[in-house]
Amino acid sequence: MLKIASDANGKDAHNVTVTPIGDDLSLRNLAWIEANRRKVQELSGGKLAYVYLPDTALGGLTNFNRYYFAQLDKQGAVIDERFNSGGQAADYIIHAMQRTLMSWWASPLRSYLPYSTGLDPWTKGDDR
Repeated sequence: MLKIASDANGKDAHNVTVTPIGDDLSLRNLAWIEANRRKVQELSGGKLAYVYLPDTALGGLTNFNRYYFAQLDKQGAVIDERFNSGGQAADYIIHAMQRTLMSWWASPLRSYLPYSTGLDPWTKGDDR
């Protein structure tokens, strides 16, 4: 139980029940990934994306889809596979990175959003 107040005198204090998490490994992992992403951003002057692949199974594909496609406007990518625990062949990732950038979408949230070709297994992602 924590007692929370708007000032040090305890005025208008109320109690809050806090339930701790079992461990902080996933939080530390996310902090490590974010620190690496920031470092790549800083050292490349914003030109390179950073994508960490913890494996080439579900976790790695989830990270790839989350981080790679959010950074398609970059000129290149650092794909970090340190501590990769294995999985399947990374052909999906290779094919996705071979896609041709086709257009940019206008958005009120960002000035542009990149759009690539669809992932077609017969053409390895290139729909031309």
